[in-house]
Amino acid sequence: MAFDRMSYPEACASLNIKLENQKYKTPRVPGQKERQNKKPTPQKATTRKNATPDLWVEKAGALVEWAHGKLMENDDQLAWLADRGIDRAAVEKFKLGWNPGKDGRDLWRPRESWGLSIEMKENKNGKMVKKKLWIPRGLVIPWLSDEPRRIRIRRPGEKPPRYYIMPGSAMDMMVIPGFRVQGLGVQDSGNRAYLVIESELDGIMCHARAGDICSVIALGSSAAKPDKKLMENLRKSAVILLSQDYDAAGTKAMGWWKQEFYQAKTWPVPEGADPGEAFQAGIDIRAWVSAGLPAGWKACSPELLGGVGRSFLDNDNKMDAKKSSNPVEELAGLLRKHPVKIHNTAERTHIVAPLKWQQQHWDIYQRISALVFSTPEVFRFISTHPAVEIVGENIKPQIDTNEHG
Repeated sequence: MAFDRMSYPEACASLNIKLENQKYKTPRVPGQKERQNKKPTPQKATTRKNATPDLWVEKAGALVEWAHGKLMENDDQLAWLADRGIDRAAVEKFKLGWNPGKDGRDLWRPRESWGLSIEMKENKNGKMVKKKLWIPRGLVIPWLSDEPRRIRIRRPGEKPPRYYIMPGSAMDMMVIPGFRVQGLGVQDSGNRAYLVIESELDGIMCHARAGDICSVIALGSSAAKPDKKLMENLRKSAVILLSQDYDAAGTKAMGWWKQEFYQAKTWPVPEGADPGEAFQAGIDIRAWVSAGLPAGWKACSPELLGGVGRSFLDNDNKMDAKKSSNPVEELAGLLRKHPVKIHNTAERTHIVAPLKWQQQHWDIYQRISALVFSTPEVFRFISTHPAVEIVGENIKPQIDTNEHG
């Protein structure tokens, strides 16, 4: 009722529970009391200081388009991104780019040519000269919202800084809306479920693989805080999964999020320090995100997704990497051995399992999720199964029926 904002009769009707003729009052979902003491203070809406906005946007847009074209010609960099879970479709959607520089060297431009204020510095001869705008070689990660808002560049090699933000960039965090399927229409899942991570590249990867079931917030820095509008949206959400880097700064930041939002919970990746490392270790990112969502989430089937959020099915690293000659029999065997149920109606399908069991048997839960949500044979089998709750005890008869026509 709270998650789907239904009245009691509506919730019962959704679950095909018949009610006697009597009146019911809809319990109010208690609102969250606004905290009076917010420390550290969330960021205010960001404006570009010491910059002419229109000129900066024009120059940033030109750099993004040029760098994107260079990346699409660079097979090595595209392969590097694919290894991190960012396929060609995601590269194109987020306009990722590559700045090769000039003759292998970084680019330098007059600051005023980008609409930035003139700054002076002392050169090695002690003379005051105009400071130039540095545009280093590397992977260009733009944040686009109708127009370029920020350009972050990931520099090759180990020399600091690894990530460089172009002066004039807005510093609001990257928020990538997710989508979910309800009936046959696609709806924005904002205010519903959020995945909070640190790296923007990891944010792009997670959106490509789980954007149909959650929105993604890429902080850029563990110390970043939401602005007022995002704070309001987060307070209305059903769940906030916190998966920042598990270092001292990330742990401290997660404490702030859990203090501010009652629906926030830590959700570490099963392997590695962040989602990018987890993907490279073979973790199914969509199954990991799905396991952290409330049981009432209306899971999306690949059959209904169409072109939304399908890139995780369309590349070489499919969720069903582990193949089975008979995936339905494999699912049946897993359901017989473990306390897992598949709740299945015409409107929704989701997996129900004790949280403690999930934590102790993550690899098994991950495999069941991959079978249910990304294997066409299993999806068709479940969609025609007569039971609302499919378990080990009632799955066998249906298999026998299918085997004998």
